[in-house]
Amino acid sequence: MKIILGVTSSIAIYKSLEILSMLRKKGHEIKVIMTDNALKMVSKIPFFTLSSNIVLNDEFGEKDYIPHISLSDWADVMLVAPATANIIGKFANGIADDLLSTTFISFNKKVFIAPAMNVKMYYHPIVQENLKKISHLAEIIEPTEGILACGYEGKGKLAPVEYIVERVLNYEEDKVLSGKKVIVTTGGTIEDIDPVRYITNRSSGLMGISFAKKAKELGADVTLIYGNISHQLPYDIKSIKIRSCIDLLNKLKEMISEADILIMAAAVADFRVKEVANSKIKKKDSLVLELVKNPDILKELSPFKKDEQVFIGFSLETEDLIKNATEKMERKNLDYIIANSPENFENITGEIKLLSKDNQILEIKGTKEEIAKKVLLNIFKKRGN
Repeated sequence: MKIILGVTSSIAIYKSLEILSMLRKKGHEIKVIMTDNALKMVSKIPFFTLSSNIVLNDEFGEKDYIPHISLSDWADVMLVAPATANIIGKFANGIADDLLSTTFISFNKKVFIAPAMNVKMYYHPIVQENLKKISHLAEIIEPTEGILACGYEGKGKLAPVEYIVERVLNYEEDKVLSGKKVIVTTGGTIEDIDPVRYITNRSSGLMGISFAKKAKELGADVTLIYGNISHQLPYDIKSIKIRSCIDLLNKLKEMISEADILIMAAAVADFRVKEVANSKIKKKDSLVLELVKNPDILKELSPFKKDEQVFIGFSLETEDLIKNATEKMERKNLDYIIANSPENFENITGEIKLLSKDNQILEIKGTKEEIAKKVLLNIFKKRGN
């Protein structure tokens, strides 16, 4: 893929070198445009070295008198990272007074803009209005929150480099979930024994997080409901923390009517302690806990399921994988079920079988993100979105 990388004078400019390096390692060709102020912070040399391409700044080049047109014809996609309030203002108001802004106005393909600035600048009404104005022309990769270079804390940090690269490289995907509201559950639930101890399981939450990320990439409005997890949450996806099976059930009952798709990847504890101790149980030679069965969440949600909604469940089995998964799909009124093995626990890669009501079985291997993407594309391309 041929990419224009626009670089402006945010303090996050050094991260654009990381973006450039990562894109080049993935085999893409990059041409860099730097603004005058960006050149006051970093010279052309590192960008030239990493891109193996001429770095552009002059609107009227010696050999190419209309570089903004030739660049627009050459590139498949344009990324501006970091993008200052100044360049965003130019883009939003049709100001074309340097090579980057004239290239933006002449570029009729996919554009990504990754803002980076002080939190007060980012939330200034003019900047927010400008971002809104260009949101139909470019995809905004929102900044994240943290301690900024100026010492302030808040939203304004450039989005993570890996995330920016992933967004750019995935833009050609069919947005099969565009306009859909998706709820993904993930992680293990926690059932308290006393104020200190609890029952849970080995689920890391990675599978559900992977489904949430891929659903968003495919155009969905995603909410991730998570329990006990050991992986970082996607910073750009709405996430809701729950603790127990009952918490999860109540949250889903509250939200399910608005969802188009439910992906039930949470590892829900089958049992809970009948009576939770109010104080820490003292150490004994032996301890007997009386457990009671937790509600079957998918069964409880079944009466609320609308005909147009799609429910995807998981079946974790140690034996008779297909038989048990098929029975569970029928019993819980699921549209699809993912037959899973304990071997996938706590691993980045895995192997699953996707079962559908029409008795189709698809075996999928790979990283959990690859599995999630293949499952979603298989289901929703087949269904015609």
